[in-house]
Amino acid sequence: MCVSFPPCPVSCFISNKHNYSTRNKPNNDNDSSNFMIYHQNIRGISKKTDELLISLSYNRPQIICLTEHHLKFEEIYNINLDYYKLGAFFCRKKYSCGGACIFVSELLKFSIINLEKYHKEKDLEICAVKLNIQAQNVIIICTYRSPTSDFTFF
Repeated sequence: MCVSFPPCPVSCFISNKHNYSTRNKPNNDNDSSNFMIYHQNIRGISKKTDELLISLSYNRPQIICLTEHHLKFEEIYNINLDYYKLGAFFCRKKYSCGGACIFVSELLKFSIINLEKYHKEKDLEICAVKLNIQAQNVIIICTYRSPTSDFTFF
């Protein structure tokens, strides 16, 4: 599925292509015509990093957004995705599972947007980064809401 956001010259793609070559680095991050964002409700990332990287190896996105990573704060820094840096994240403290995180290509400069005042476990699990691509500011937000949450809060 291709999602484009006119009038901004940056096109964003959500890609589900699968190819099992693991040698490709992320796409040229200076080429805004091929900027890609990938989102996956991963339902636990701990034992799935290799599978995730293999599924993205053909056409690597610049941004990877994951929801339901199931990690605690002290665990999220142990996740290593080749060619990516952990950008922003939300980890649950009280409940298990859930969470949201954004991995950014190591070739991109980014800043984290602090959304801590909006967090509420199960109801609104959110994180965001700000990128500057060819003089355009782009904000990427990754959000998770549990099916058992308070929808009115969300």
